[in-house]
Amino acid sequence: MGEIISEESESDKSLKNTAQEKIMLKDEEISQPIPLLERPETAKNFRDFYMNQVTTAFGEDLDKIRKEENFDHNRLDILIDSLESNINIFSDIEKELELVTFRKTKDVTDSHVTHDVSKKK
Repeated sequence: MGEIISEESESDKSLKNTAQEKIMLKDEEISQPIPLLERPETAKNFRDFYMNQVTTAFGEDLDKIRKEENFDHNRLDILIDSLESNINIFSDIEKELELVTFRKTKDVTDSHVTHDVSKKK
């Protein structure tokens, strides 16, 4: 008599594989960390980091400008806007790299400071 074939057809296998791939993709999407620049605080953190770097690097020049007679609140706003406008020259990857590098450097520095303080006690 006729034998029942329990093998899956090629289309059945393809459907199962596609379904499994979709499940895997959903799991991967869920487990992916949120990119640094998509976090709400990151834009502010990079702005603060950048402005700190600029004011450190050009502190003497900024002091000279600040001490000028005709330097007022309006000129201060223009200066800040001018400095901040340069933030946009950095690509997203450059911003991420700077923040990650800065955090690692800060963590190392903070750990040395903590360590040094504990030695003095």
